[in-house]
Amino acid sequence: MGRKVEICVLALYVADSEGLSFMKVPVSKALAARYPVVPLRLCTRAGDVIIIDSVRDVSRVASLKAGGLGDRYTCLATLGDRQREIYVYKDEDKWFLEEEF
Repeated sequence: MGRKVEICVLALYVADSEGLSFMKVPVSKALAARYPVVPLRLCTRAGDVIIIDSVRDVSRVASLKAGGLGDRYTCLATLGDRQREIYVYKDEDKWFLEEEF
């Protein structure tokens, strides 16, 4: 099993998905209607800030590498000049990555 990397998250709690395009939030209205918490920025313990460019999918799943059950956000993210797809998990009130960026 992999290890969970705890992170701090700047997230938007969406009450009404109609304002999403105006605010340029990186998630579709359909996803925001099902999962009203949208991560925007992640901060690792090393102090790195990861920018969420888009949330591609959200699903309720178990972490295959780290264990546990939570909402898995499939995100396109940028750190410095690197961009890649990552999985961000929300488990109750805690957020984590399955691995380092």
